[in-house]
Amino acid sequence: MAGVAAAALPIIVHLLNRRRFQVVEWGAMDFLLEAVARSRRIFELRDVLLMLLRLACLVLFGLALSRPYWSRSAQAAADPNRPVHAVILVDNSLSTSYQKLGGSVLEECKKKAREVIADLPRGSMVTVIPVCGSAAGASAEAHSSIDAALETLNAIKPVDRAARAAATVDLAAEACRRNTKLANKRIVLIADQQVEGWSADAESEQLKQLPAPVQVIEVTAGDVSNAWVADVQLRDGVADTESPSVVVATVGYQGAQPRDNVQATLKIDGQAVTSQTISLQPKQAKEVQFPEYRFAAQVEQGRAGYSTVEVSLPADELVGDDARSIVVPVVASLPVVFVDAIGDLEDPAQGVYGDTFWLRRLLAPQLEQQGQQQSLIQVRRLQLDQVTREALDDVRLVVIAGVQAPSAEVVGVLTEYVEQGGNLIVAGGGGFDPAAWNEVAWKEGRGILPAALEPQTLGRPREDRAGQTEPFVLDFDSLVNEYFRPEGVGEEELRGLYGPPTLFFRTLVPVCDAAIEAASAAAATEYFGGQREAAAGLEKQLADIDSASRGAAAADEVLQQRAEVLRKLEQIQPSWLSWARQARRVGEERRSVESLSRRARPAVLARLNNGTPLLVRRYWGSGVVLFLSTSLSPQWTTLPDVGQSWWLMDRIVRSLLTDTLPVRNASTEAGFVLPVAPNERSARYTLTGPDGEPQPLTVDALGSDQYGINLGNWTQRGIYRITAAKGDDGGAAEEKLWELPLAVNGPADESELQPSTLGKSASGPRSFVDVAAAGAGTTRVAKEDVDIWKWLLGLVLAMLLVELFVAAKSTPNVRPEVAA
Repeated sequence: MAGVAAAALPIIVHLLNRRRFQVVEWGAMDFLLEAVARSRRIFELRDVLLMLLRLACLVLFGLALSRPYWSRSAQAAADPNRPVHAVILVDNSLSTSYQKLGGSVLEECKKKAREVIADLPRGSMVTVIPVCGSAAGASAEAHSSIDAALETLNAIKPVDRAARAAATVDLAAEACRRNTKLANKRIVLIADQQVEGWSADAESEQLKQLPAPVQVIEVTAGDVSNAWVADVQLRDGVADTESPSVVVATVGYQGAQPRDNVQATLKIDGQAVTSQTISLQPKQAKEVQFPEYRFAAQVEQGRAGYSTVEVSLPADELVGDDARSIVVPVVASLPVVFVDAIGDLEDPAQGVYGDTFWLRRLLAPQLEQQGQQQSLIQVRRLQLDQVTREALDDVRLVVIAGVQAPSAEVVGVLTEYVEQGGNLIVAGGGGFDPAAWNEVAWKEGRGILPAALEPQTLGRPREDRAGQTEPFVLDFDSLVNEYFRPEGVGEEELRGLYGPPTLFFRTLVPVCDAAIEAASAAAATEYFGGQREAAAGLEKQLADIDSASRGAAAADEVLQQRAEVLRKLEQIQPSWLSWARQARRVGEERRSVESLSRRARPAVLARLNNGTPLLVRRYWGSGVVLFLSTSLSPQWTTLPDVGQSWWLMDRIVRSLLTDTLPVRNASTEAGFVLPVAPNERSARYTLTGPDGEPQPLTVDALGSDQYGINLGNWTQRGIYRITAAKGDDGGAAEEKLWELPLAVNGPADESELQPSTLGKSASGPRSFVDVAAAGAGTTRVAKEDVDIWKWLLGLVLAMLLVELFVAAKSTPNVRPEVAA
């Protein structure tokens, strides 16, 4: 554009030259007018021609600077010696590290890729892409040098991820899109026969968008024999320092023959604590339950510590999947509030018990010394009118049972508590009044009840022998939630645990029909939508205030305005729950209003044999409310008296407490955001992986006064450690602020090495190979881009030569006379 604009200069100069001469009338020169007129026309034509040549030079030079090109049809198949742009996709997933005679599967994939590169026509360009990425990242740029392409190929290493068809096709499309110099494309996929994630049905339409068919070169691993750790779980999800915990692992095996006497080793915090000898059968998963273990981590009361758990197998041909790790929370006296009708008036010596007594005794049984209790929870007993923001500031769970009805103020506090991430259990029993609860705590979906309640109950209290009817039992088919399906317990055993003598004599009747679900979702949409809109307006006011006061000392009036806006923002978005504010979950804060609305629909997790919902769950914001339609005391049910089923409440409570703790387990195929407190954002952070090499980390701004560290691009599984320290780069001793572990694991399905046709279609005999090789369903006219800027520069030079020639020929050659 600058060159085109400069083209106006010759025109201006030409016009100025025309006005440079002044006409003077002189009679003696009249006889020359006729001759001068003829000469003047010749010079004017010369000037116009020179002006046009110079103008064209400037215009063409400006166009050349923009490097223009034009597309033309290219018949690629007509000339086999025509240069091509080759996109070589190399499968470097975990399964390609399988060792066989002569090296790994990945090394054979590289060998095939070298053969493809060697056979390319002269002048070809090559893009080499590891389909599962790499630690340094994958580039889609094309190499014009064969040596550079081979260097990229040799640098590919296996990573602990799975090759997915959709991502692979996207990589090929991006590489083809970036290179427009060569229209003749050749796409080659070199992969093993691990078929998980490849489907001819799902990807056929996506493959049609590629500019060329995909040639698939399969590299087989032969007769495979592989055992792997598919899963590791801590039963009940959370451990405490007083109760023993159980680790359950799932081990998979694939091979021609059974594998006996396999040692499965359990390590806690890097130390081997026990092992199990197991036998593995082909194509079967073995569940391994290790002996009980008591965690001895030093944990501050009311907080959570973390221990690493690893289950490993002896090394085999695929070493990368022989171990799997998790990070488990170890808690000490997490605060839990219990609210019932009696409160502090409970007197066990006189047989006066509150409705939460049996659950408190289960979770924190009294030991020999009065006041000493287990470390899982710290029991706090409150009466309903004592439930305030200050009382719940550090509480992880609130249990309300047998209370006639709450006040509107208490419902408001509990709603804010759940919205921030707190968990709430509401149970019947005692003097529970469903009509009163409905009026103050349902409020068409805006209260703390997950669903509306019928005004009447079903059945009679347990001690009412005269009017007793047939008791209810659990509907086993409705117990599909993970609460009711502990690891290591079979279905038949569960039927026995949940059957008689677990009986229910009286129950409330929650209403969970379509109308209630719609009302709950609508209430969430209205509340959170209005909240987001109002908060956005206040944040804009806050930004305007900060912008106006920037660069000058803030006056008292400005500070007051800012404080007032922050106060209003706090009212709209409550954030008084201390542990939720400190360990804020970034992913949950980014949930859309639509997502919050869907989560707010009540879900029935368990029913009685008459169809009445027994356990109803509803999410509200970041927290959850569970409603138990029976009692927590023996008044309405035998549940507290039957140990075979009463453990269920312990499992539910542990699960809810686990949900309040930060997640410390990640996947190699996903990113992870670690929240950072605002007062620690200037600390130095390092990440140390399984290889022991520390890497510096940076803190990113995630929002208004929100900071975090974006982690990802994991290439291997294991335990990573993130360290925060004070200090600088000057070599001074650093003060460590904290260190936390993070467990990273790859996909378990990548270990299932399937020796079959790659990506078999479910709807027909075609495989992914067939569909990929067919390419587009319609014949496309290939286009290639031809650079014309070089031609433009050549034309500029030619015009400059013509301009010199014209100027030289039309200028009179006047020789000065030489003095004698």
